Amino acid sequence: TKVTRYFSIRLAMFLSRYSITPNQITCASFASGLAAFACFTVGNSRLNITGMLLFALSYFLDAVDGDLARVKKQTSQFGDLVDAVLGKIGCVLLFMGICIGQSKHYPPEHVWLLGFIAISGYYVSQAFIHKLTIVDMKSKINSSKNSCGQKVETKETGDRVGIFRKIAREFFIGGRFILY
Repeated sequence: TKVTRYFSIRLAMFLSRYSITPNQITCASFASGLAAFACFTVGNSRLNITGMLLFALSYFLDAVDGDLARVKKQTSQFGDLVDAVLGKIGCVLLFMGICIGQSKHYPPEHVWLLGFIAISGYYVSQAFIHKLTIVDMKSKINSSKNSCGQKVETKETGDRVGIFRKIAREFFIGGRFILY
């Protein structure tokens, strides 16, 4: 992702000179994901390679839209929502396209079971990433009071491994999995 980030920031800075909006880049990213879906549904090895390249382009453009929004100072909750929703739909379409294409060559019940596992794994990982982000934000800045009773913000240092351990302790208590 460091390579993607390196190039996405540079492309965003280049595109910031023009009247291209971050939401337009988000739509282009989604269109690339839809084209990848179409390629994967055929089940042809050449089109699968084309689908992989199109999905890589979709992933790259998904990074560019956020960088462009920050460079142009056009961040918004609406844009963030559209980016998140279209990104999730694009990933589900990726798995579905692969399943549709591969079900032409392998027993469909096996392919769809693996597809279901892949999509479920994707959403579980997204839930963990979301939880990591929330815990990370909460642990970074703690409000406390100094000896004069004034509110002081202190920053804690912590790595993601430590945060992951905290989450693991929250989820796995006493050998049972706790959902909340």
